[in-house]
Amino acid sequence: MPDEAYTLEVSSDRINISSNETAAGFFYGVQSLLQLMPAAIYDGDRKYEGKIRIPAVSITDAPRFPHRGAMMDVGRNFLPKEEVLKFLDLMAFYKLNKFH
Repeated sequence: MPDEAYTLEVSSDRINISSNETAAGFFYGVQSLLQLMPAAIYDGDRKYEGKIRIPAVSITDAPRFPHRGAMMDVGRNFLPKEEVLKFLDLMAFYKLNKFH
């Protein structure tokens, strides 16, 4: 399995994420699992109550390109720490691996 690749298998009784020896593949598998969950769990203003239903899937994924990045010019445009952290969360969501 290439670096950053993973397999995500969801069935009615278990969730399995497998990758090679790198943490990146497992991390991207977790990102895909989070994307399968309902959007309501991300509402920071209230606690999500109820069962979380995740569809049964089998996903095998690997990046096509080794460099997948984004740039934030904080030298000319100051941003508060919270905005930078939100940007990093979005990078993780889209499985980008380089931050400039």
